[in-house]
Amino acid sequence: MLQAHPEYYLIFMDEITVQNYLLSVEKNVGEFFPAISEKSLVVLCTWGLWDVKIYKKSGKNRMDISAAKGNEILLQFLKSNRLHQFYSTKKLITDGIFYLMQSYGFMESSALHEKYQKAFGPIAYEDLMRYVYLDGRLFGKYETGECLIDNTVTSFVSFGGLDANQVLEQMKAYGQGLEYADFKNKQLLKWKEGIAGFVPAWEDLGEILVNLEVLLPEALEEFLPELYQETVSGLELHELLYIIEEIMTDEPEDPVNMLQLTMIWMVMAKCWLDTPLACLKGCSRTSLARRTGKDPFTIAVDEDSDITPDELDGDEQIYELPWSMQQEIYYLLNERESKKGRMKALEGVRRLAKSVGKEIVIFEVLEKILGLG
Repeated sequence: MLQAHPEYYLIFMDEITVQNYLLSVEKNVGEFFPAISEKSLVVLCTWGLWDVKIYKKSGKNRMDISAAKGNEILLQFLKSNRLHQFYSTKKLITDGIFYLMQSYGFMESSALHEKYQKAFGPIAYEDLMRYVYLDGRLFGKYETGECLIDNTVTSFVSFGGLDANQVLEQMKAYGQGLEYADFKNKQLLKWKEGIAGFVPAWEDLGEILVNLEVLLPEALEEFLPELYQETVSGLELHELLYIIEEIMTDEPEDPVNMLQLTMIWMVMAKCWLDTPLACLKGCSRTSLARRTGKDPFTIAVDEDSDITPDELDGDEQIYELPWSMQQEIYYLLNERESKKGRMKALEGVRRLAKSVGKEIVIFEVLEKILGLG
């Protein structure tokens, strides 16, 4: 197949890998070879394009690299003038797949094909899946497999690291009867701006984590995408706060600043509500609430393990409060932009504090946030 279609090699070979391969063709065995990336080395060796010999010389490990024989058709193709055109097409296709997988998290392969064609134009199912496997799965960006959906064996694609079995269980519990969300081309292209382009609340989260010195700006580039994927996978709000809490202290037993964590909770809750979920087929809690009339805090959430106010000790973080109480606090704090709204929020917080019947530190913190405590 690859010999008949040498262009398929370029799906898993980036331009640097091609350059390394062409350079190896021109060199003799044993000649000096410049440093190469681990990715290029793995790709060229795995696919039989390089012969590698490792040996000891003068007590040091040595490696000789040479181009494997029998790849003349590929070599001829690589020396043609079609590479630029191919890589331009490859980028359009792989970007489109990436935008869709970031938006849905988990999709039946047939649905991925349908949504890709609707958003980006026609492509054969086999060609699309070839990119999914050779550019995505091969390098751990995506995972593929088969699962049972509506008693039918169905192939799926998910982004790497997502627990497909967990998503399927959540789908059964929360996503029965849902159709896949319908994202237009214009919406999907907002991924060019990053996560915040698609879900603006994530920009606010990044800003508050930096402003409170929880993370350095450069650390956000790795942390936010990981937290976003955890959110898409269906983690509860308190589980996401656990993740943030862990990076706020040097040692696990160190106390966490309650005021800071509450301020982060306010923004993280907005992200949690607005982010599309894999188990809801790309719908967010907010968008589904608009369609169904339900409160978004009641969508795709496990309330069975909730505690009651009389079980509170007094020093709980905000995400450890009873779930209904967190809902009310969230809506109250969203009223705080105006003076009248702050007064209303303050009255609501004090009413909640009184209803508990014991001293709870978090209510003092909330009054400070409202600036009226």
